[in-house]
Amino acid sequence: MKKIYIFICIILLMACEKEEPNTPGNGIPSVYTDSTYVVKVEKGIEYAQGLVHSNWNSDTYSTKSLTLDIYEPDDATSENRPAIVIFHGGGFYGGNSEKETNIEMANHFASRGWVAICINYRLHEENGTVPQDWIDYMNVLGINVLRIYPATRDAKASIRWLYANAEKYKVNTNFITVGGGSAGCNISLSLGITEPEDFTHELTLEEDPTLATTHLNQPSKVHTIIDFWGGLTGVDLTNAIYEVDRYDSNDPPVLIVHGTEDPTVSVDQAYKISETYDSLGIYNELYLLEGRGHGPWDATINGVGIIEYASEFVINQQNLNILD
Repeated sequence: MKKIYIFICIILLMACEKEEPNTPGNGIPSVYTDSTYVVKVEKGIEYAQGLVHSNWNSDTYSTKSLTLDIYEPDDATSENRPAIVIFHGGGFYGGNSEKETNIEMANHFASRGWVAICINYRLHEENGTVPQDWIDYMNVLGINVLRIYPATRDAKASIRWLYANAEKYKVNTNFITVGGGSAGCNISLSLGITEPEDFTHELTLEEDPTLATTHLNQPSKVHTIIDFWGGLTGVDLTNAIYEVDRYDSNDPPVLIVHGTEDPTVSVDQAYKISETYDSLGIYNELYLLEGRGHGPWDATINGVGIIEYASEFVINQQNLNILD
């Protein structure tokens, strides 16, 4: 039964990925380069549910509501908006959707015409449900990496929620960006590089009934990645545990910003991302911040702040229309 369920989920997800809707507008979205709109904020929207256990995969568990916050441009005339989904950092141990830098990033994009979304995902202490393959690999590795699975599973569910609610929020789902800082970029890279069935099909509905709340009939494709001092742990674990290679020429373009003296996530990760992308012929921009450590949100690229530069990168890579 488990194999049949997995097969059905893969077929559904791959079909949705191929038949990506272009809703609600058929044209290319338009945005401003300067802050223009008043931003409307709606907080605490449930996008899915997830199990939290007393210990990893224990029989003692409860169901948690997974929530997100939406930042919208106050523009009643727009029917065709790009979107950005922002994931907070914190090493998968801490943080939430109201992290100050995430709010700053969301307001920056929303005030220029994007629908910006900040999500909450399950953290290490919540012991989200994980596949047995991950537990087996952790025992061999000798390091607890289990927290990465439920966090990334939740993030992928949030993208499917966005597809399911695109018409309501006037989002054109051909123009979705993901990004954030540190662990948030680890998640973003996993969303862009892994396949639609990854972080979704490894558990059955019997093992995790909350999968039924995660819009399994929707795509999870994203089109641009903003990587602020993140790494590839989620991708590398997927490749190692399941003996696959998830890098391919269809992966979305990425902006990579990383401090050369980062003690938390080695700058080697930035080089690895860029070199892998180069080998596949995928567009990427690598900016090394000389002498900077982890989380230098005040850094600049070519004379502008990194968040502003990131919005310019998205505009260029997605060929968005620019309004005066």
